[in-house]
Amino acid sequence: MRNVNPSEFMIHEDQRDESDPRLKNIIEHYREGRKYDVGIVGAPFDYGVKLSNGRTGAKFGPDAFRIALKRYGTAYDIGSGADISRLRVCDFGNIETVEEDSTETHKRVSDVVAAITRMGAVPVVIGGGHDISFADVRGLCMATKGAVGGLNIDAHFDVRRVIDGSASSGTPFRRVLEELSGRVRGSNFIEIGAHDNLNSKVYRDYLVAKKARIITLDEMRESGMKATMRSALRKAGSGAGSIFLSIDVDAMPQSAAPGCSAPSARGVEPDEILQACFAAGADGKVKLMDIMELNPNYDLDMRTAILAATMFVSFLDGFSRREKVKL
Repeated sequence: MRNVNPSEFMIHEDQRDESDPRLKNIIEHYREGRKYDVGIVGAPFDYGVKLSNGRTGAKFGPDAFRIALKRYGTAYDIGSGADISRLRVCDFGNIETVEEDSTETHKRVSDVVAAITRMGAVPVVIGGGHDISFADVRGLCMATKGAVGGLNIDAHFDVRRVIDGSASSGTPFRRVLEELSGRVRGSNFIEIGAHDNLNSKVYRDYLVAKKARIITLDEMRESGMKATMRSALRKAGSGAGSIFLSIDVDAMPQSAAPGCSAPSARGVEPDEILQACFAAGADGKVKLMDIMELNPNYDLDMRTAILAATMFVSFLDGFSRREKVKL
């Protein structure tokens, strides 16, 4: 595949115990011509974080995620009963980024996501700065027809204006709503998890004017994540053929996810984010997921990388039960 290189850190290992398939046993390296259900692709680029005056280091996130995933447990979830051992999961590698060139890097991300989608697989993009989300959603639009809905689970709205061509990590969803407005309508876009004094009223009013739905952290907690996701997926999918889910790890509190670009004291708790990932995995309209701003430079004992890996596995658990799960 063009503009993608194998990661220096390989997840796959051959299975040694036939009674105990592990995650590392079922995740393949990319082989041309093979059919896959889900594909991991890394976007090691955090120039957008630098432009936002955030803590850089998220460009190392994709391989930190792989290290945690390789050390993960079995392909069976004793809680939900999900067995993901039969899923065809691929690690496509890392996109070749261009240092401090957002335009070219975003183009490559879009092209790669579009190519994976056209293969029939669901791309899971690991970042990298959140500006990458505009590029991966654009790639989904390139490879599909009809309206696209979306969910962003994040402490921040990320609808800042692009000023002087600087697409920072705070701009992706304004770009989605404006540059992809023919495909992604505000009425199909939901923000989940914003809280405290982290977003200006101007950006809140912008989303309201676009008819987007804002579900604050407190509102989510009052309803519960399962009910919140049920409602959000229904709204995102109304009249749309595809849905994307974007998760910024700073949606979680710093105690749970210290390795991020912009930490907060409060946030979506690990059990809640795993419920969200499972729900998205189980919904057949969800054709793209990304996990952004994993920053191993500030992680503690791989706490955030392990959480990101668990989020991915929860998505796979849900995916394995598509058409079978009532949320």
